[in-house]
Amino acid sequence: MIKKIVTDIRKKMFFKELCVDLAIDYIEENNIINIYPEIICQDWLGLGGALTGSTVYNFNKLNNEQRDALLHNYFNELNYSYLRIPVGSTDFSLKSEDDYTFSFGENVKIIKQIIAKYSIEIIATPWSPPSKFKDNNSLYGGKLLRNKYDDYANYLCNCIKDYNFSDVIINYLSVQNEPLANQVWESCYFEIQEYKEFIYKFLIPKLNYTKLILWDHNKENLYNVFNELYEKNSAIVGIGFHWYTGGFYNELKLLKENYPNMLLFETEMCCGFSKYNRIKWIIDAENYLNEIIKGINNGLNVFLDWNMLLNYKGGPNHKRNYCKSPIILNKKENDFIKTPIFYYLKHIGIAGKAKVIYNSTYDRNDELQVVGLKNDKVYITILNKSNKIKDLNIKIKNQLIRDKINKRSIITYVLDYC
Repeated sequence: MIKKIVTDIRKKMFFKELCVDLAIDYIEENNIINIYPEIICQDWLGLGGALTGSTVYNFNKLNNEQRDALLHNYFNELNYSYLRIPVGSTDFSLKSEDDYTFSFGENVKIIKQIIAKYSIEIIATPWSPPSKFKDNNSLYGGKLLRNKYDDYANYLCNCIKDYNFSDVIINYLSVQNEPLANQVWESCYFEIQEYKEFIYKFLIPKLNYTKLILWDHNKENLYNVFNELYEKNSAIVGIGFHWYTGGFYNELKLLKENYPNMLLFETEMCCGFSKYNRIKWIIDAENYLNEIIKGINNGLNVFLDWNMLLNYKGGPNHKRNYCKSPIILNKKENDFIKTPIFYYLKHIGIAGKAKVIYNSTYDRNDELQVVGLKNDKVYITILNKSNKIKDLNIKIKNQLIRDKINKRSIITYVLDYC
């Protein structure tokens, strides 16, 4: 007997626990999914999200009981183990701020509320250096002035120290969000050689124990980019990337095969906002799980969503660049709603930290996505993106789980360790 958790588009979003019989003595050839709990691929370190200015603003609209409930949903229900915090403002801020100190106090207040109850690691990321350090004297686009490299390195280290003095430990620093993007919101363009010079000559010598995550941009050329950026240094522990230009899962596989000690962080994903069209929200929830499952199966260690709490319009955003979040405020902004994205993420989040185990599947059309995780239990998560019911024969050691998965559904089987 095992536990089965289902989220199904045919009904209102729900979690249901069922029992499924195991057939021990089996001969089966069709619709096979093989799970190999004895073959460990990599560590799965968990999910996380970003405490943006918009999230902070929306969080403060809730009463104390609702705030506690919101944090419980993320850090207990989804087992979030990472928090991404911007250094300064982003498009998801009420307005542009030219220094991290403007929002520092409110950020610290909420982070301390989180770390008082939950064990997390924190990734800090700037979207732009202060405008006085840039060639266009603006937070939007432009480049860091060469004669300000040392000043900016001091600025980032002072930010880390200020958090530390407030009893908030910054575990990782990602040097620049999307370094090859000139955006109409907070951004800064770094060519590869400029990026390397700033990191290795100016920043690393000033860092103490905070570790660096390289890149933090899209995946289309990830392996080559890392080869160009990376120089062996104990401060560098991994590479960050986003989902926006496509899957490129073989890039992750190449990185994991050639740099097995580097952590792979998917540091940002979101989907554009739409009014509450149930089917569109389900499709975007599927996009999340498809991205995470394929990532994990190709070496991913950590996945971080973008905003943790947006309003019912997908903001606020001072550049009208609205998007979805797993939890949103209701229209009256006096409570919150867990969206389909939240429920789909829970299928991965329930395992917490785990080992990734090897799997293979019969599906030729890429409609079934499967991932296996293991700690004191085994978790087998299957996403059906098709509009057809699919037969499942899940082989795990000497056991067979015979089942079906409904169209546009996701199932997680939870087994005692075998």
